[in-house]
Amino acid sequence: PGRGEAGDPRRSADDGAHRHHGSIATNMLIPEVLELPHWEEQVRLTREWIRGETVIPEIADLWPAGPVASLDLLGPDEVRAGDELVLRAVVSNRKVGHNFTTGPLDFMRAWVHLVVADADGTTLAEWGNLDPETRSISDVPGQLHRPGNSRQEGTLVLEGMPLDAEGNVLARHELWRKAGGVGQRIIFPRYSDNQVYRFDVPPSARGPLTVHAELGFRRYRQEFLDLVVPTMEQERGILQPTVIQASASKTIEVVERVAMNRPRDTGRRKGT
Repeated sequence: PGRGEAGDPRRSADDGAHRHHGSIATNMLIPEVLELPHWEEQVRLTREWIRGETVIPEIADLWPAGPVASLDLLGPDEVRAGDELVLRAVVSNRKVGHNFTTGPLDFMRAWVHLVVADADGTTLAEWGNLDPETRSISDVPGQLHRPGNSRQEGTLVLEGMPLDAEGNVLARHELWRKAGGVGQRIIFPRYSDNQVYRFDVPPSARGPLTVHAELGFRRYRQEFLDLVVPTMEQERGILQPTVIQASASKTIEVVERVAMNRPRDTGRRKGT
């Protein structure tokens, strides 16, 4: 062992090992763009790392197994047709020793995609889908996500956008001009964040309802790619990949609304 490592219980004088600071990190796009030797293996290892599937023997007894960030769904077990359904998605930073996500926050995006479907598989409500035209994250279909939304509207997106001295968004990652920021949302180590999702269950909805949520991750904000490599998809056929870090599902029964019996109107009025 090197200097200062003699007291490390994981090292011995004849283990033939050495320390290094290499890391798989989170970039799946650039290896595919550059197509350097063994880039496919780099992408495979990166996906495993992001999903929390990588095993590091030296810290296996300290580092929990499973996803880096977990996703839980909270909601009722049943709902009446025609009533409002309130759901809550909870994202927890389980294994990252720093904020989740880390930086640069104007690049990385981790977000919740949540879908509610009826017994026929028809989508009743959706938040956090990727827009089919722009490839950007949507709060709801047809409405692109806006940084800084509250926990009661849209979807949960871990992000942040830098501003210049005049309050303009620095969309091209010009951090040397940064004077402030907007929409920063991160999760501290061993902390959680949540988002509330509401919608009215159609009176004719057939139960049970299935709620499925996914925590997606992308290395780059789509707007940045559109600005700096606008023809990448057309010329190379390369799309920015998404990795699902965690998922959760819940089934909710639909209870029919019972009509209340009203007193029969006999036509008589008080005092007659």
